[in-house]
Amino acid sequence: MEGTLNAFYQDDDVVHACIKLMVEMVQNRFGRLKFDTWNINGLIVFKETCKYIVKLLQLWECFQNKPCTQNAYK
Repeated sequence: MEGTLNAFYQDDDVVHACIKLMVEMVQNRFGRLKFDTWNINGLIVFKETCKYIVKLLQLWECFQNKPCTQNAYK
């Protein structure tokens, strides 16, 4: 996931698919991921997902703060 997001962070379709996968993993609506009460893997999934989301938001903020050099009305 990290390699994909680092390589294709400018491609909206790839980022959207990765975010949908992360949402599905974190929500676990269909119960595919089963963690025992003493298992740390649920916390690891949450921590890694947060790391990717923070990185994407930082990249997005970086793009938003740059002034546009093109004339949008040409």
